[in-house]
Amino acid sequence: MPKKTESILLVGVIAGLVGVLASFIPAAGDFIGCLAYIGAGMLVVWHYADKHSVTLTGGQGIGLGVLTCIAAFITGLILDGLLRALAIKPSWQEEMRQGMEQGGADMSQLGGFGEFMTSPGFVGVMIGVGLVFSLIAGVIGGVIGSKLFKRGEEEEKAQDSSDLI
Repeated sequence: MPKKTESILLVGVIAGLVGVLASFIPAAGDFIGCLAYIGAGMLVVWHYADKHSVTLTGGQGIGLGVLTCIAAFITGLILDGLLRALAIKPSWQEEMRQGMEQGGADMSQLGGFGEFMTSPGFVGVMIGVGLVFSLIAGVIGGVIGSKLFKRGEEEEKAQDSSDLI
């Protein structure tokens, strides 16, 4: 089977970029980012299957989708960190504090929980949760892509007969 690296990196970097850009959209940004990761799982299957004229099984689609979403997650994490370092986005702690205040929470009433939500440990937990959701999105997108971009039997038979010539 041909190498998958090109498809994984191409689609992964694009999805990571879309996810970070979507984070600037209030309220709908997280939803759009989630759809970008599911779409990445589908797009990588399409790109790979189209480029190499192959049909992928559900398991192969899942593998491509998961690896692509890992690449997207790493890309997004690096870009997000860069934007925060350049002060284009607020720090994780400041973003959590703003979110709690917008939700009507009083930091003094939250006590230890409010302190935990603005701590580096919570940032680590959120990165872990984000990775898990990325993997789930990769599975979903990979399965959908492998079913959606399956080559027809007539096309496969024509390809097989042309390979014999």
